[in-house]
Amino acid sequence: MTKAGSAELRQQGVGVVPFMHSVVVDPQRLKPHYHEFFQVFLLQGRAQVMHDFVEFTAEGSTVVFLSPGQVHTALPQRGMRGTTVSFTQAFFDHHSAPPSLLFEFPFFFPAEVRPWLSIPPKDPFRIIETFAELQREFDAAQPGADEILRALLHILLVRSNRLFAKGEPAEGSLARGAVDAAVSSRGGAALS
Repeated sequence: MTKAGSAELRQQGVGVVPFMHSVVVDPQRLKPHYHEFFQVFLLQGRAQVMHDFVEFTAEGSTVVFLSPGQVHTALPQRGMRGTTVSFTQAFFDHHSAPPSLLFEFPFFFPAEVRPWLSIPPKDPFRIIETFAELQREFDAAQPGADEILRALLHILLVRSNRLFAKGEPAEGSLARGAVDAAVSSRGGAALS
């Protein structure tokens, strides 16, 4: 994770930084790389993105979801801005019993689904607003920020899942099959 912001929050396993700040601080991020934590980034504008060797052009407002070990890069075009949220599974799960709630979000385990979403105009799911709240809370680093960040992160993922579900069939969707396959491959029971 980037060295920006509260060291205490970063040690707990969470970081929220403006996308361009992370690129300026560490230009190596413009080359394909991977890491051992989850990441969700909001791109506003145009960027060339590579996600596990699948390339696409992000335009408008796009959310990209990364799981540990996925090779990726995003090359911003002029005027692009955004936010990067990095977190560990331990931070997200906190004291929750296994299996992780992260398995409920198919875009983190993209066997048969796209791990990115285009946010529609006017953002009816308030995804951009949630990224802004995460950034403000991380920057302020007030007492209890970890709990608020954890709650906002969960809200972000649920809102993103609503947008995702809008484009997927409700019953027997590829997304549900991908989640069940991901859980099974990790030795857990499939979700019902």
